[in-house]
Amino acid sequence: MREGFLRKGLLFLAAVCCMLVGTVSLADSTDIAWSYSCQSPEYWTAFRKKADTSKVYCHPESGHATYATVYGSKTTSKTDSLSRSGRFKIPVGTRGYITNYVKEKGDTYGALRLERTQKDNTICKGEWSVDSRGTGTIY
Repeated sequence: MREGFLRKGLLFLAAVCCMLVGTVSLADSTDIAWSYSCQSPEYWTAFRKKADTSKVYCHPESGHATYATVYGSKTTSKTDSLSRSGRFKIPVGTRGYITNYVKEKGDTYGALRLERTQKDNTICKGEWSVDSRGTGTIY
């Protein structure tokens, strides 16, 4: 009887450990705000750890349409980053999901390079996430 209780206890403990290990590697689909002046030719988001091969989310919310390109890096520096997607024009109000190859090319971090579509005093604002879980326009 005591042996059966011990066996059940060990199985329960093993199941709990497996669940904990599974939650450690969750993707980073947290939306982070970005904002830049259309006087500047480009703006870079911070590099964030890319957990999976999902699309990068980019949602311009105000200002002008934005050109967006996904970059990948093995560090959090843009000096050693490489383009890992095409360059896409995303209109204001569009929830864009950018096909990219950050993980497939062996990079650990991803970021967005955003470029203005017009030069003026407008401030363009939006949000992005390095891993995505929603639906919208696929680029």
